Amino acid sequence: MYVIVVDTICDGWQALEKDEHGNLILYATEEEANKEIMDNNKSREEPDEEPEEFVVPYRDYIEGRKTIYIGEQND
Repeated sequence: MYVIVVDTICDGWQALEKDEHGNLILYATEEEANKEIMDNNKSREEPDEEPEEFVVPYRDYIEGRKTIYIGEQND
């Protein structure tokens, strides 16, 4: 199972698609989720831009997850 997310500066990972009850919309395969992103991208005003959305496995999805880049580590 996969979920489509966007990474925001303030709120971290946020699922873009939820049903009317607030439940995540899940996709059976990564290919299916990526196809949904590409289909949605075609309907935008500037479809040539790289989509901000990306696909993660449901088991790895943590709402609000943030990644902080601290530069290269030299050991």
